[in-house]
Amino acid sequence: MHFAPLRKTLREANLIVFFLISFSILKYIPGLVMIKEGWIVATAIFLLTFYVAARLEKGTRIPQIEGYILILLVWVPTSSAIQSCSEFGQPLIYGLLAQRNIVLAISAIILLYLLRHNRITLPDVEQALVKLSWACLIIFILFTRIFDPGQFADAGKGFVIGSNIGEAAFKFNSTFIVFGFFYHIFNAFWRLNTKQVLLAAPFLLYLIFVDGGRSLLLSVLGAVIFFLYRWVSFGRFVKMIPRVFLLAAVLFAVILFFKQDYMIGLAKKFYDAFTVVLTAQETMDVSATARISEILIAMPYVADHWAFGNGNLSNQWQGGFESRFGYFYPSDIGIIGAVFLFGIFGVLLFSFQFLFAVRYANRLPRNGGEHGALICATKGFLLYYALHSLVTGKFVHSVEIGLLFIVILYWATLTAKRTNTVVLSNSISTGATQ
Repeated sequence: MHFAPLRKTLREANLIVFFLISFSILKYIPGLVMIKEGWIVATAIFLLTFYVAARLEKGTRIPQIEGYILILLVWVPTSSAIQSCSEFGQPLIYGLLAQRNIVLAISAIILLYLLRHNRITLPDVEQALVKLSWACLIIFILFTRIFDPGQFADAGKGFVIGSNIGEAAFKFNSTFIVFGFFYHIFNAFWRLNTKQVLLAAPFLLYLIFVDGGRSLLLSVLGAVIFFLYRWVSFGRFVKMIPRVFLLAAVLFAVILFFKQDYMIGLAKKFYDAFTVVLTAQETMDVSATARISEILIAMPYVADHWAFGNGNLSNQWQGGFESRFGYFYPSDIGIIGAVFLFGIFGVLLFSFQFLFAVRYANRLPRNGGEHGALICATKGFLLYYALHSLVTGKFVHSVEIGLLFIVILYWATLTAKRTNTVVLSNSISTGATQ
């Protein structure tokens, strides 16, 4: 009796659950909020038990990416707690708890631990991410078609938000939708496969019609253009033209099928956003206009504490930022909000993750090598993540997302290095026997 297929299925299922909770996809869904808190405790226990034991057994030498994560785990909550205590008088314990999400960065160490101990492989990771992308796409679409977001208005801003195109809209985490799009569109490019173009289309349509985030769409577009520019040759560009037209035709047909009012509203959102950025004038777009007031609130504090920031306030201590400033969320104002919280030095520390990403990406072939589809999608996602962070601060507020994908690149470089070593060793042995 063969158990290999069953074991592979179980590994993928476990990985799907792992990624689902590590990326906090469920944290705002009613009834599932405590899953994230439980995972924070579980990852901390892993670090203090399995990881420490493994390090003691293997020795004290720690890979640079692991050392970087450990530095973040110590510095971020400590610095934030001290700064918020100094500026706002918040007790240190509240400051530490306000930054408990940084513990999720341990998920990247767990992924590396599993790969290093052969509990999982990169093909397992690839299959889990792709299946999770499709699952999220289908579930999110069904949810928006079946349920009225107005019925969940009391669930909070993280689950249902107001919209200029409709009275209310669900706010789902599109992380895996974005990954799924990169996976199929880059796969289509390297394999010149029309099927992959058609598989990429639903993900792009979701991002346009369901998510509709302006900065998200621009960041995805920027990442695609950047990599196609780096990868494309004239001959391949000519071969890609029919597939590009096919994707455009599918999009155009769907746009005609949906209400044109949506596209008009989406275009107006972009217009209002650019108006706010270029002129600093208020518009009818409440979301874009609110960011002006949030920036005006933050700037004096940024000027006073530009080096190490002001720290984060816990909602459990005197109502947090809202009771002090009114409507104010540092994550709304991207890089400015990151400097407000952690200062220039903190932002630079968080930015080091991109140096790791670039280093590992440059060590791999343009087409990703042995795990091409996964690696190219990972590269695309990380560039999108960096661009999107400029306006959302994701690289600070959701650092675990970037670190998990960087670990995938890191392990791919180690795998490629070992493969090359084996090939070279076999070549030398063959030459010696001839």
